[in-house]
Amino acid sequence: MDEPGFEAYRQIATVSSGQLYIIGKGQVDEFMQVVEAAVEARKVHILQQDTYSEQAKIYSFPVDSHLSQLTVQVANHKRGQAIDVRIRNPQSKSRIICSPLAFQLVYVLDV
Repeated sequence: MDEPGFEAYRQIATVSSGQLYIIGKGQVDEFMQVVEAAVEARKVHILQQDTYSEQAKIYSFPVDSHLSQLTVQVANHKRGQAIDVRIRNPQSKSRIICSPLAFQLVYVLDV
């Protein structure tokens, strides 16, 4: 949201490793998937990045053979514009895993 009152909440969420979600009534079920994933006991937080840049960003992190599932949570702050989120394996094979307009939770099982 572009309203001044929401900027303070966004900043608090960024500093505290939290998230700020503004949802409509029709998005409650989808949002609950995000909440359920966030309370998973085995969750390991690898990367959180807030960016409003128009340029593509690349973030790399190592994954070992013990990883069986990767959860990607994306919050898109650009209203009405989808963004492509891709993952790439060590052999440089890339695939789009989501193109959210708002927020999306993706479970990648074949890491």
